[in-house]
Amino acid sequence: GNRPVRQSNGNQRGGPSKGRDTLRFSKSSWIHQTCGGILGGSFVIGYFPEPYQGELFYSVCARFGARMALPTTTGVIRALFGSRHAVAVVDLPNHLEKLVSSLPPGTTLTVDRVIDQHTLFPLFQPFLDSTSCERIRGFMRTRQDSDIKARGGRCKNRIRPPEYFRACPKCDAENRTNYDETYWHRLFQIAGVEVCPIHEVFLVRTNIRFQPLANRHCFVPADSAKLVATFKKIDINNPQHRILLQLAKAVAWVLDQARLNPGFDFLQDRYLQLLRERSLATRGGSIRMAELKPDLAPESFTIK
Repeated sequence: GNRPVRQSNGNQRGGPSKGRDTLRFSKSSWIHQTCGGILGGSFVIGYFPEPYQGELFYSVCARFGARMALPTTTGVIRALFGSRHAVAVVDLPNHLEKLVSSLPPGTTLTVDRVIDQHTLFPLFQPFLDSTSCERIRGFMRTRQDSDIKARGGRCKNRIRPPEYFRACPKCDAENRTNYDETYWHRLFQIAGVEVCPIHEVFLVRTNIRFQPLANRHCFVPADSAKLVATFKKIDINNPQHRILLQLAKAVAWVLDQARLNPGFDFLQDRYLQLLRERSLATRGGSIRMAELKPDLAPESFTIK
């Protein structure tokens, strides 16, 4: 009939335990099982994977699509958001309240947990005023907004995000050993993070587009990605490599801080205080850049 064929060797919820389910549906079956609530007037998702630690929410949606084996490219979008016109967003996803409210009973996911633990918003949060933080969280909760990245400062800086998703081969190997699958780590998709702070190897580019996405209506799982190079360990005696390792650890720390929002004014005053203690800033707040540059990085780095 239209009942799904289930092949199970682990936890149905897909959480951090070894093993996973594979659900295969005919077209009529997945519409009935996954979107039946939509057709009946209410929006209910019958199954959703448990996120792994540090996993992008985009990646969770991609694993959902891979397990459900939906027959169309927009099937995951329709199943999760109730509309084929919604788009996949990696860094600051939206419509989260509608999606989370439609998850199966007993789920541990909340909108705040998704935002804090599975998006890139915690990276921007410390450098925004409290009003901007709440407005962006509100946009992520309820609806898509074309100005959300501008409010977060994304459109005002010159730092470009990676063009392709990146991965740590050693993390992937451990994930496949422990969970029978791997996933997209949010830390590895941040511009400036070039090494894995756990395994101390350089990240490797995959063949999956990150910015911009190859298809805005499709979630691509990490298990389908191919690495374009072999990994290389960092040289701890190389000052550049040490800085990259310190940077990766610092960014990982920021991501793990819940609701860290000291405010821009506090951060500016604190930086100036530290610079004055080193005689690198005047009492009026002017920074002595000529003296500061050598302290920022070794001579082998070029600072413009």
